[in-house]
Amino acid sequence: MERALGEALARTTSSPGRSFRRRGVILADLAAVGVRRCDPEQAVAYGGEAVALAEASSSGYVARRLQDLCDELAPLGRDPRVAELRGRIVALDTP
Repeated sequence: MERALGEALARTTSSPGRSFRRRGVILADLAAVGVRRCDPEQAVAYGGEAVALAEASSSGYVARRLQDLCDELAPLGRDPRVAELRGRIVALDTP
C-alpha cells in the first residue's frame, strides 16, 4: 500500500494539473501509514504537508480526511510534533 501511495504521490508531483485534493489525500494516507507503523517522523512529515495543502487550497475534502487522521494520531500524541500537527488539523475549517 505504501509503495502504491508513494507512486501516486510522485505522479501528482510530476503531472501538471493534478488537483490539490488528490495530493492532499495521498499525503494524509501516507501519514496514516506512518501512524500504523508507529513512526511519528513519517506521520508528521506527510501530515504537515497535507495540512499546508489544505490551508492553501481551502479544500474541505482534504480537511475532513485530516480530521480522520487527527483521531488516528492519538496513540502518538505524546510526541510534541504530533501534538502540534493535531493542533494544526483542529484549526482547519471543515464544512
